[in-house]
Amino acid sequence: MYPNITQHSCEQHIHQWLQDKPHLLYFFKGFLSDYSGKGSLYLVGGLIRDLALNKSSNKDIDFMVDLSTENEITTLLLKLKKKKIIRFFQKVGKSFPVFKINIEGESQALDFALARVERSLGKGHDNFWIDAKNISAQSDGKRRDFTVNALFAKLSLNNKKLNIDFIDYFNGLRDLNTMTLKAVGNAKERIIEDPLRILRAIRFCHQKGFSLDSDLTKVISLKSKELLPELSHDRIQDELLKTMKSNFFESLNDYLKYDFFTICFPKLFWFPKDNYSYFSNLKINNIDLVYPLLLLPFLQLNSFSLKKVNFKEIETDLNLIHCPRQKKIKDCILGLIELIHKDDTNYPLAIEEKAMLREQSSNIFFLYHQFKDYFSWSNLSLGSLDKLPQKISGNTLIKWGIQPKKGFESLVFYIRQKQLEGTTELLSLKNIALNYKF
Repeated sequence: MYPNITQHSCEQHIHQWLQDKPHLLYFFKGFLSDYSGKGSLYLVGGLIRDLALNKSSNKDIDFMVDLSTENEITTLLLKLKKKKIIRFFQKVGKSFPVFKINIEGESQALDFALARVERSLGKGHDNFWIDAKNISAQSDGKRRDFTVNALFAKLSLNNKKLNIDFIDYFNGLRDLNTMTLKAVGNAKERIIEDPLRILRAIRFCHQKGFSLDSDLTKVISLKSKELLPELSHDRIQDELLKTMKSNFFESLNDYLKYDFFTICFPKLFWFPKDNYSYFSNLKINNIDLVYPLLLLPFLQLNSFSLKKVNFKEIETDLNLIHCPRQKKIKDCILGLIELIHKDDTNYPLAIEEKAMLREQSSNIFFLYHQFKDYFSWSNLSLGSLDKLPQKISGNTLIKWGIQPKKGFESLVFYIRQKQLEGTTELLSLKNIALNYKF
């Protein structure tokens, strides 16, 4: 069922959001009271889209002034700082003026920019000619990616009361009401300007419930192979992780449909080649699970065996593609594989305990329970680490006269297994250790 969004409802939602942020409201009123330029102040970006949908938003607070210049705004910000309406500000944009503004009562900095126009000068997301002098809001909107992200909330003062006017130059409201993702202007031009918009469009479909319009679908189908290799691995990783986290099964379908893995990572052989039914009802709540899940079909193909899987090669690949959280991925996968094969050892309970003590224990056990029935993995026994006997360490075994040698670690686990099975008398455990066959 599609939402029923009107200009009036958008303005109401934004007004209510501001009422819940008195410090922000105070700042905007102070800004507008002291601003004497010919431009206007706008809230912009994904925040406006989310508020229009009446959804809570954790988006950055982005606002913009049009028809202005850097000198004019810098002078105003210095004045506001002197009057203690803002605590401090910092210019962070290199190619164009963007300011981080810190105000009392807001933990996150506000992002403030001048309206600008851009023209691509070649490959790369930072290879643009930019003009930010006296640019209108409508001209600024033309550079934005999708119509639903090119919505503006114009702020003004009338008798010390803050007025909000919802501005929609590109029919973004119409597209919000049908949850359609449509490029601003020419879809091919927008995608060529920044090919990351290909992956971003797919993320918006799965993260926010949009559907691609026919023009975007066509451009993504025809231009991905040519354009995506221009992107850095860091930018690709950010989109991939966010997309897969939002809806793993459907996101994986689209990445396979458009052949994104092959296009973005042509040298890597272990990415999924197909989707699998065991992913169909999967819901995950953190990005640390994404790569273990992407590796799962490859691990399955190799019987979840470290003897068949060259994990050092996978680690090299992860480093090559700038995959974040590599240590967490390794910890999760190694813990899962050990847990799967625990019954192939003489110390399954000790293996369970080891998995519980790993940094990624919650993700390891999530994956194990998620796929246990499908792969017919055995039940777990420990449940928790509460009230377990104090572990006998390798140092204790050495004090008992057992010298470290091949198989020593297995002995440590075997003794722990006996403890977890109920053997607690120290003399009995010592005799078991001394009679252990290496």
